[in-house]
Amino acid sequence: AFRRIGGLDVPVLDALPSPEVDRYRNKVQFPVGRDKNGAPCIGFYAGRTHRIVPCPDCKLQPDVLNEIGNTLCDFFAAHNIQPYDEQTGKGLVRHVFLRRGVHSGQIMVCLVCTRAKLPHAEELCRALTAQFSDIATILINVNARNTNVILGSETHTLYGPGFIEDTLCGVPVQLGPLSFYQVNTLAAEQLYGIAAEYAQLTPDDLLLDLYCGMGTIGLSMADHCRELVGVEIVPEAIESAKANAARMGAAVSAKSRFFCADAGQAAARLAAEGLRPDVIMLDMNFHRDAISGEEGYEWLEKILAHNPKSVVLFITAYVDTEKAVRAIKAGAIDFIPKPWDRNKLLDTVKSAVELSRERNLDSSDLIGECPAMKELKAQMMRVAATDANVLITGENGTGKDVVAHALHLLSDRARKPFVNIDLGCIPENLFESELFGYEKGAFTDARNAKEGRIETADGGTLFLDELNYMSLSMQSKILRAIQENTFRR
Repeated sequence: AFRRIGGLDVPVLDALPSPEVDRYRNKVQFPVGRDKNGAPCIGFYAGRTHRIVPCPDCKLQPDVLNEIGNTLCDFFAAHNIQPYDEQTGKGLVRHVFLRRGVHSGQIMVCLVCTRAKLPHAEELCRALTAQFSDIATILINVNARNTNVILGSETHTLYGPGFIEDTLCGVPVQLGPLSFYQVNTLAAEQLYGIAAEYAQLTPDDLLLDLYCGMGTIGLSMADHCRELVGVEIVPEAIESAKANAARMGAAVSAKSRFFCADAGQAAARLAAEGLRPDVIMLDMNFHRDAISGEEGYEWLEKILAHNPKSVVLFITAYVDTEKAVRAIKAGAIDFIPKPWDRNKLLDTVKSAVELSRERNLDSSDLIGECPAMKELKAQMMRVAATDANVLITGENGTGKDVVAHALHLLSDRARKPFVNIDLGCIPENLFESELFGYEKGAFTDARNAKEGRIETADGGTLFLDELNYMSLSMQSKILRAIQENTFRR
């Protein structure tokens, strides 16, 4: 199919089966109609029709959801509650919409009706919750339009909080009738795990989750990265993502941010914030049957016009020498053919990251090509990749602060603060409060707590200039903070 439809020659791995093949769906959307005897029934539409084929036991849904659907039909029949008739536009109940949390077991019952008033609603809630103890909420969704769309925009709660709760890869979620959610929870968790394995995240990485939905994929990996940025075009999904992050605790919430935009707007916003990718992997063809690579060359030109220092890797299934030479001349640094070898691809990307850092260093304020300067830059490249403490020595005016700032920009801390403290300008009696801060009431005029310069630099780089101006007692306190990575105020 890849070759026939997409014109792609790609490696196809073995299919990964679902952990469950029966009763795996966590969501049910039954249309409500009448059986051959005129009684209310649930089922599915016959092919190319709106005729409902009764299905009292669908093998895709958990037994309990089928039982709830059948119980509702019995209740409708007993209380003369009419199914909706598309031909006449008369009747009340259009669909039975059910959700079940795979891990929590909580069940949501939502009746899609043509109006908000449901006869015998209180009796229905008592009967359902008495028979099915896992029902956490019962809702009415109003859809009076002549449409094939199942849900309307208006929802009323008859029982419970209006949502159910569950977890996906450890991410706590709240689900209402309008929430987007993977219907096969166990398979989704399996795929998320594989995605996390392939991502190979480190604690210094920024994870960008485009089309993030409720944020579950990114949040499931949040413990393994420095920062998570999620982008989604649906406002309700963004609000759910923020709420899910908050439910995971202060640490995850602090490192996660979500905003509503399409991918193009998101790229512009992140670029304006100073976020720059180390490496850009660019496919050469984006449309069906396109094999010329012209689209890739066009995007390469735009990328390099925006930032000439960009490191771009071209990817294509259609490899020939002419294209490879043209790509390199146009500014790409390498050419990756499909199908690719995973280890070779990772080696290519690592080399591209190193080149990106070298280009960033060359664009800094460090000027010179003499042997001593080349050796300094080489040392900086080696040191910047670590979290080691660095001692920079040199005469006044030789640019120690320039080297410190360049090291910061080359490191994985580049998007965090760079705090430069000229210790020679701070009176000795203010050293401790300036560096470590203080709490409210620590002394007479301490009306509010103050963050010290060391705390301001948390996650980034702290440059202590003119160390020789510090007293021995203060030097010992600074040394203890550096060695233990903690301090008291």
